[in-house]
Amino acid sequence: MPPSQFDRKVVQPPAVPAENAPVLGQTIQVWLDNHDWDFQPWVMGFRDRIWLSWRVPSDYKQGILSGTTELSVTVARDGSLTACEVTGKSGTAALDLSSLAAVKAAAPFAALPANFPGNDLILTVRLDYPRLARTP
Repeated sequence: MPPSQFDRKVVQPPAVPAENAPVLGQTIQVWLDNHDWDFQPWVMGFRDRIWLSWRVPSDYKQGILSGTTELSVTVARDGSLTACEVTGKSGTAALDLSSLAAVKAAAPFAALPANFPGNDLILTVRLDYPRLARTP
């Protein structure tokens, strides 16, 4: 589902910056397909795990690449990753692969809360690689 179909978006800097992860303004945005539960704590943990796993390509760090990758991610009730696919390409395979790798490396996630009203949760995750100044 595209983010426009979701009415809840979570955007907040992760609590713990990753040593080798995003630099200079990169963001992770998350949209949910189901928000009839206390989603905020779980989503913050989900997002933080991805942030800590996010390794950006060296060409991005050098200011050669930029873009945004959008993923559809499905998490089972037990926190296992059951699907992860690119639904919006950045225009650069290296960025798309970096985004996929971040989510896959972050799994498994915490189990969904007991009050979660379904068997799995579908999230739209957008990883943004803003343009950096080129380095020589």
